[in-house]
Amino acid sequence: MLAIFSLVYIFIALILLASSSIVFYHFRRFSVGGNHQFIISIFIVGSALLFLAGFLAFASVDWKAIYELAVNLPKLYDPIQGR
Repeated sequence: MLAIFSLVYIFIALILLASSSIVFYHFRRFSVGGNHQFIISIFIVGSALLFLAGFLAFASVDWKAIYELAVNLPKLYDPIQGR
């Protein structure tokens, strides 16, 4: 199960990296304003910090406990008996 979550996270990270690269390319190619190097720097640092925050949040989750809760959830509540 953890492998599936890891693959999904890697896929999302690759999408984020690709979109950041596309925006970086357009900022650089078409020179947004007079200080385009400064804007590019802010964007890249912000993207890197968001990626790091997401990675650390993903790494700190106890996926085994969430999986066990999801598996045991039907046993905790029986809709027929109402308990």
